[in-house]
Amino acid sequence: MEERRRRGVERKTGTGKIIVVTEPGSRFAARLDAELVDYSDVGLCVEVSKPLPLGMAVQVEIPSTSGANDLWNGIVCWLSVSGKNTYRAGIEAQKSDAGGTRPSDHEDDYYEVLQVNPKADFETIHRIYRMLAQRYHPDHKETGDEAKFQRLLEAYQTLSDLEKRAAYDVKWTANRQQTWGVFRNQREGDGTSAERRKRTMTLAVMYRKRLRKPDNPYVQLREVEDVLGIEKEHLEFALWYLREKGYVIRTDNGRFAISALGVETYEEMEVGKQEGPQKAIEGEQLRPAM
Repeated sequence: MEERRRRGVERKTGTGKIIVVTEPGSRFAARLDAELVDYSDVGLCVEVSKPLPLGMAVQVEIPSTSGANDLWNGIVCWLSVSGKNTYRAGIEAQKSDAGGTRPSDHEDDYYEVLQVNPKADFETIHRIYRMLAQRYHPDHKETGDEAKFQRLLEAYQTLSDLEKRAAYDVKWTANRQQTWGVFRNQREGDGTSAERRKRTMTLAVMYRKRLRKPDNPYVQLREVEDVLGIEKEHLEFALWYLREKGYVIRTDNGRFAISALGVETYEEMEVGKQEGPQKAIEGEQLRPAM
């Protein structure tokens, strides 16, 4: 695979044989031989002989020139067939420190923490922060949550400062676009095939949001546009179809979220069970609208 750059995020070619540890630290942990396809500072693409469930926690061991293994910790965010009995998985991951311990979870999305649009102005950010800070302040007897309050404060301090926000936005945009680069690489031009893929891509974005933020699973159309690199006008048909089928719900304020049926259907798209659900999303197998 060619080394390539995408909006400031560099992807590098793989280094051959690696080990993928599924559900590390649990009694269900398993070690799988794999091939490293490519990687960047936000994730890995690996080739394995068994499908990895979406959302599964994994640890990847990559041999280094020093003789020790570099350890990457993350979650499986996409899966595709690469050949007979071989599958490619995208893992959103971070490299562990030199001691092999796991770093903190993926950096919070400050816009998600504050529940604001990435285009929100300072007044909106300040107003929402004050409301949420009062709710989660440790002194509040019923809803106080020190951990959430600290994340809110950190997010507000970054997004309310023009210079800090500008620097954060560069990294935020690159991470989101890199995570979903596989879909853009596979995107086709105009026509029926392109529309089918847009529906699958849109559902994937909403699945991942609900998986990572079950208490705030909603996304705005602008977020889907930014992540997938597809303009609003070219997503409206896909959203209409997904809503009619019951895979997606829409709130009164214009935000979207994947439904229980959508979650079930997307998870069934994993290899071995994917043909029927995939065709359902793509419009080749009709199911009653919810």
